[in-house]
Amino acid sequence: MKTGSYPNTQTSVFRLWVLFIVLILGSSALQAQKKEKCGDLELFTARKSYERGRFQETVDQLKSCQKRGFIKKAQRVEAHRLLALSYIALDYPELAEAEVFALVKLDRFYRPESTDPEVFKTLVKKERKNFREGRRSIFRNWRFLAASGAVLTAGAVLGVSALSSGNGGPGPGTPLLPDPPALP
Repeated sequence: MKTGSYPNTQTSVFRLWVLFIVLILGSSALQAQKKEKCGDLELFTARKSYERGRFQETVDQLKSCQKRGFIKKAQRVEAHRLLALSYIALDYPELAEAEVFALVKLDRFYRPESTDPEVFKTLVKKERKNFREGRRSIFRNWRFLAASGAVLTAGAVLGVSALSSGNGGPGPGTPLLPDPPALP
């Protein structure tokens, strides 16, 4: 047996382990970076996209940030503002209203900037008034109605399946309707 081959094998195994550990730690750091919360830099980038008229790009950037979260409340408020303004520019009034609702819910005393469009200022004023009076916005009522409809539909499906499974209705082998008369 050669005396010089053993240390080289041990060194090779050691190098492989080091490489393996570096790859694991690198991928963990990359995953952590993806899940890192958004901050002022991301808001600055989104604001610049909005100012350049790239409204869909602004929406995409901020939606990504909303999934990861923001560090400060003021950043969340600004994100809702930019999203609402972008939705107004893209002619999605329902989505703009939803963002303004979220903005006012987050900051009841929010005041629009003087440079904001009148449509946005009107939406903020309306949502603040609704919030003060304890009323929900159209968007929130629509979601409530949709959820109620889903619950009622699920109840009806369960009721029909209970009747047809033998819990109060005809058995599994019993037809629900009589056989049609034979044709001449």
